[in-house]
Amino acid sequence: MTSPQWKCELLQACRAMSFAPNGHGFVLVRSGGGGSGDDCSVTVVGHTDNRRYDDFVACLAAEVGPCWAVYDLVYTQTAGGNKRKLVLVEWRPAGDSYLTANQVAEVVRPAAHVVADSVGELDKRKLQHEASRGAARDC
Repeated sequence: MTSPQWKCELLQACRAMSFAPNGHGFVLVRSGGGGSGDDCSVTVVGHTDNRRYDDFVACLAAEVGPCWAVYDLVYTQTAGGNKRKLVLVEWRPAGDSYLTANQVAEVVRPAAHVVADSVGELDKRKLQHEASRGAARDC
């Protein structure tokens, strides 16, 4: 898939996810070109489902190579009220994955970019803290 095609597909998937009635969906992006981002393929894993965060972590844990996920995060603010933001999660980056992460972020414009090398680094409170810049209430 050429670069403009995967960017359009990613943008459409993220828009559909953002307008879904419930949050917590995600879009998974795998690199088909060795992490360079020139030959990316986009796989939509669940942009309309209200999935549990544990399902998201399990999906990433099952990935063998580097990938990037845009997660539709819903959190409660310390001042009250719920917020919903897109967070870019870079999973098991290898070598030149930086370029692809930047290209994905350019399309999605996430509230935060989190790099995770293990399931332990995918703590939901970490995503909430990064996306809210410290304004999320601890759950």
